[in-house]
Amino acid sequence: FVKYKYWGKTVFVLVMSMIIIWGGPMEVYSITFSGSLPIGSFVQFGMYKDKPIVWMVVHNDDNGSILFSKDIIAAKAFDANGDKAEGRDSKYNTRVAEGSNYWAKANLCEWLNSEEQTVDYSHQKPDAAHTMGVSYSAFVSGKSSILTEDMSYADEPGFLTNFHDKERAAIRTISLRTYLNEFDLTVKNGGNQSWNLNGDNRNAYYQLSSHEIFLLSVDEVKTWIEENELSRTAPWYTAPNGWQINTYWLRTPDYNYASSVMTIPSNSISDPKGLNAYHANGVRPALCLKPGYSMSGPGTEYQPYVIRYEVPEEDAEGDISDKPSFWAEEEVTRAIRNNLVDESLLSQYQKDITRQEFSTLAVKLYEELSGRKATYDMVTPFSDTNDISVLKAYNLKIIQGVGGGRFAPNENISREQIAVMFYRILESILPSRSDIHLKTSHEIRFYDNNEISDWAVHGVTVINGEKVILGTGTGFNPKGTATREQAFILANRMFEKYHR
Repeated sequence: FVKYKYWGKTVFVLVMSMIIIWGGPMEVYSITFSGSLPIGSFVQFGMYKDKPIVWMVVHNDDNGSILFSKDIIAAKAFDANGDKAEGRDSKYNTRVAEGSNYWAKANLCEWLNSEEQTVDYSHQKPDAAHTMGVSYSAFVSGKSSILTEDMSYADEPGFLTNFHDKERAAIRTISLRTYLNEFDLTVKNGGNQSWNLNGDNRNAYYQLSSHEIFLLSVDEVKTWIEENELSRTAPWYTAPNGWQINTYWLRTPDYNYASSVMTIPSNSISDPKGLNAYHANGVRPALCLKPGYSMSGPGTEYQPYVIRYEVPEEDAEGDISDKPSFWAEEEVTRAIRNNLVDESLLSQYQKDITRQEFSTLAVKLYEELSGRKATYDMVTPFSDTNDISVLKAYNLKIIQGVGGGRFAPNENISREQIAVMFYRILESILPSRSDIHLKTSHEIRFYDNNEISDWAVHGVTVINGEKVILGTGTGFNPKGTATREQAFILANRMFEKYHR
């Protein structure tokens, strides 16, 4: 048995293995995770400097599992100094002298997300003339001397060149919320106050940006690592010539100083006036691994999971296919087996699901959970549909219209609408299910809480507390849509949680 911390609970996972009789290595049966990897487990994935990277699972949401490098993989400047950059402040010339703490355009962000042999930097390259090297003590000709090693990376291929095609296909690009320095508020996507190291930052100025590889933020360290009781420390990074470092960059900037970037020194978050961007510091990247892969190994630090790629590659983004995406295939199959999916929906799996189509799914889910058949009135209350599933869902008080006697059957359903419909299904079966105890006191802590419609807040809160609909990055994305296959997976998650 292997012990893990999973969703705040300690669980034990049975790892089945067999010993090859003729003396070969132990072979571990593969395990398929159709949903999330256990928090605190480890995954070997990708390479850097010809060495496999081991990642720790620190968070799960609707995108997949967030992997955080177990080790500091390198020491690099966050951003070069110099005057060849967009957004350099002219008030103090701080960024010209010491580099910029603006994450979305930082050299380190662009290097981490490049799969090119020559990285196309948007401004000053991180060459030796514009980044600070590392000074260390060494014996030269029998006496102690202070030497400086050049840590520039202007000519180094992008980080993603170290991943093969199937590994890159397994990484999901996600939208991240990054706090902004006061000099960068012209590009903010929201917020009305400066961020605070020890405060509530839900209303802090932020920018949304999408990345495959990223650094953690201050809040992600707190919520993904501290709240899961994981260690923030990393083993010391040892350079080939012997010098060591155990601090690493975050992507959060100092609010009041245009160059300073937050770091993790030893095992605590630094003072807001962190390290200047053009200094070399440890790099400990993170990424989001898509769900649905088969893994071999027990998933421990020294025997991490290894992804098995005996699955078809995912359809290209934006393609509409008459078969589920490879990562969704197993759960979609279970949803069909559990009689949740109407035959009319067994195609175009990557198409956004409509309000009418989701009503069909919701009614089937209600019937399977309650053991009762849904009924309906012959007279429709809507001027734009007389679909039987819509009428059944309306009769069950699972759905309502959009006003003016309309249902808008062909509009895409939003994530907050899905959450409310799921909540109403649970409400409808609660009188006969004394075993269900909803977490009504749960507190949602998403940066986009204020974007959740007033009528949806309670439903979203309960369904998120029940771990049915999680989130996307650090947000809930309430107005976002869902594809057919995503809706099937959510419905099946509900079914498997509450079916008896």
